[in-house]
Amino acid sequence: MRDQILAIDTDVWVFTETHRDVDPGPGYRIVACSSPALDRSGAERWVSIWARTDLTNASYTSANTERTACARISFETGADWYVYGVVLPWHGDKRRSPVMGKEGFMETLDEQASESVRIQAIHPKARLLVAGDFNQDLLDDGHFYGSRARRRVLQDALQRAELECVTGGSTDPVARQNGGQASIDHVCFPRDRGVTVTSMAVWPSTAQLRCGLSDHHGVVVSLNVA
Repeated sequence: MRDQILAIDTDVWVFTETHRDVDPGPGYRIVACSSPALDRSGAERWVSIWARTDLTNASYTSANTERTACARISFETGADWYVYGVVLPWHGDKRRSPVMGKEGFMETLDEQASESVRIQAIHPKARLLVAGDFNQDLLDDGHFYGSRARRRVLQDALQRAELECVTGGSTDPVARQNGGQASIDHVCFPRDRGVTVTSMAVWPSTAQLRCGLSDHHGVVVSLNVA
């Protein structure tokens, strides 16, 4: 995994279901990390965000400190981004028990969508990027993981937050590479802010994931900012 990360050579990493000691290698530093949680042990964390050491950054306290993390990252071009890493509930997630299933998903989603709206309202000159494990496919048709009902409420929440998901629908990089699969890890940013996708890829390049390493494909998105 470290070899693949170093080969990609990106500016920012959002890790989910991770560990404080799992880093992208030399040249990076951790800029935000979720807090300890009862459903994580030791130094395990739900979300961590890493950025190149030459990028100016500051952590930003999110509403749900256990399942999200946020950091402001400034680039040499003068562009400021709020990178918001998230994990949404999955089937059987008991975090909000007895509220579970679709209702638990909706509660968490509403909380995170409201925070996305709030960050953009408070910092209108900066751009917001939301990325992480959504535990839901965003296929135009068919089904991979989650449910159609959860997909609809997720699409509604993204619309309310004025966010475009570039890893769903016809542009889903996992579905395009491996038929019958789909990405449940997504990258979203505001519409109509002069941001375009220049490339997108997943790894491993085959449908088969390495047992014991991860049950998710890695997703990398390159962006151009006007």
